[in-house]
Amino acid sequence: MGAYVGSTLSSLLLSDMTTFRPLFGVLTLAIAVQIVTKLVKGWFSRDTRRLPGGLPVRGTSISLRALSFSYGDHAYRIPLRSPLLAGAGIAMLAAIFGVGGGFLLVPYLSVMLGLPMYIIPATAAIAIFMSLAVSISNFVALGAEIQFGILIPLIVGVIGGAILGPKVNRAMPNAVLQAIMAVIVTGIGVKYLVF
Repeated sequence: MGAYVGSTLSSLLLSDMTTFRPLFGVLTLAIAVQIVTKLVKGWFSRDTRRLPGGLPVRGTSISLRALSFSYGDHAYRIPLRSPLLAGAGIAMLAAIFGVGGGFLLVPYLSVMLGLPMYIIPATAAIAIFMSLAVSISNFVALGAEIQFGILIPLIVGVIGGAILGPKVNRAMPNAVLQAIMAVIVTGIGVKYLVF
């Protein structure tokens, strides 16, 4: 729903992004601040629990109200309305600004829901794929053209990154992954504000 509404609004209303670049930059910097705040609180808290990568997700159950599961020695319970609303909002913003949405979705799953970074990428990638499929279809239906000269080398790079990314994810500590995400999101925010 969010991807459809966002791509429609983008196509109809946002032909010139110069007005919205600063807003987008501020949004990404706010997300970076949230990630850094969570990391700093984690460093000074007494919770020294370290979750290794590659553990199975166990005991998954879903009801009309919540999703519950365990990862390592920690149990998670996520009210379903939170991801429903966040998914719609993130997909809409991503479609409006013409971005994938991962820079918003990954911090949401990590910071807001408190999920370990080891299980976020696959979940986020599927959600982003669905959002992009809807956005792309709608943009094309509304008359946007795909530039295949740029798309083909991008796809080659994406495939290489998609193969390497999960290996890096499993090898790095959760806090390091979150710190890297904070740096990337900060860079995006600064780029949109300054350049």
